[in-house]
Amino acid sequence: MAIVSLVMVFASSLFVAVAFIPCLGCLNWLAIPMAAMTTAIGLAGLFTGRDPRRASGSAVGAHAMAAVIGALLTLIAVLRCAAGGGMV
Repeated sequence: MAIVSLVMVFASSLFVAVAFIPCLGCLNWLAIPMAAMTTAIGLAGLFTGRDPRRASGSAVGAHAMAAVIGALLTLIAVLRCAAGGGMV
C-alpha cells in the first residue's frame, strides 16, 4: 500500500503543477479529486497498515507523507480554482 501512496503523491503533484500553467487551469477540476484521494489513501494506510505482531506501522512515513502532501495539494488546487472563479 506504500507504493500506492507514493504513486498517488507523484500523480497528484504532477496534475497540480500542470494546472498552474496558464490556460490549463481547467485541470484543477481533475487535480482536486485526485489530491483528495491521495489524502484518503494516505490516511487509510496509516490506520490499516499496522503489523499486529510488532504493534508498529509498516511504511508509516510514506502514508503520512501522502496524507500531508495530499492535503496541501488539495488546498493549493482549491485556492487556484477559486482564484479563477471556478470557470472551466
